[in-house]
Amino acid sequence: MGIEGKVAKILNSREVIINKGALDGVETGIRFNVQERQVDVLDPDSNLLLGHLTRSKIQVEIIEVQPQFSVARTFETYQAIDPDAPRSFLGFPGYVTKVKTLREERYPKPFEFREDSVHVEVGDLVIQAP
Repeated sequence: MGIEGKVAKILNSREVIINKGALDGVETGIRFNVQERQVDVLDPDSNLLLGHLTRSKIQVEIIEVQPQFSVARTFETYQAIDPDAPRSFLGFPGYVTKVKTLREERYPKPFEFREDSVHVEVGDLVIQAP
């Protein structure tokens, strides 16, 4: 079983502090999955609990370790249209690789899908990635 902790603080758009550090076995370079809140799955017929579903929001990598906490940074990337890149001979836009960022607001605009950032909250579960 890997190390489990929680997001203790959001430092900026790419860095979080987790509440686990060197005393817990955390080392620079270890990766953690920041998890969605657990969802209870109920059977629609019997209303019995079938289990729980938890998914990863984003993966972060430890860049600094203190005895009781660590700083982790986003590293996942995505492709975005580069408005400054020259177009191909067929007129297709150029692309650039960008790093995903963190945001504290859940929905910046109504029904807006954002591939460039992920909603993270203090208290979100973090689990060491395999």
